[in-house]
Amino acid sequence: MGVCLTVSLGAGLIQLETTVTAYQLNMRDMDIHVTRKRMREVLANPEFVSIEETTSGQVLDRLQAQKELATLDAHIRKADESFKRLQRKGLAAYRVRNIGLIFGFASLVAWKIITLYTTGTTP
Repeated sequence: MGVCLTVSLGAGLIQLETTVTAYQLNMRDMDIHVTRKRMREVLANPEFVSIEETTSGQVLDRLQAQKELATLDAHIRKADESFKRLQRKGLAAYRVRNIGLIFGFASLVAWKIITLYTTGTTP
């Protein structure tokens, strides 16, 4: 009984940690998507000469901007893979938590019923 509830608590903490990490990853991913969109808009302009990068402040020419865009695309692919792994880990923790809760509370109810009938309620 106690083991099931303890396992459930641990799985709940793991699920919470994966959820927070997924939110953090999502926020970074959104920032990268905004930067990538801005760079693509600037590169699509035929009058483009240079762009100032927002993170480092350095000025990029067309070739450097294209390399930076390729780097951002690679980073997004890695982030998507990491996000999928986090989702699988969170789903597994979710299932373990729920199964632990079901068995823990079921054993708690069974133990309560058994102790009521074995100790007797009549004087």
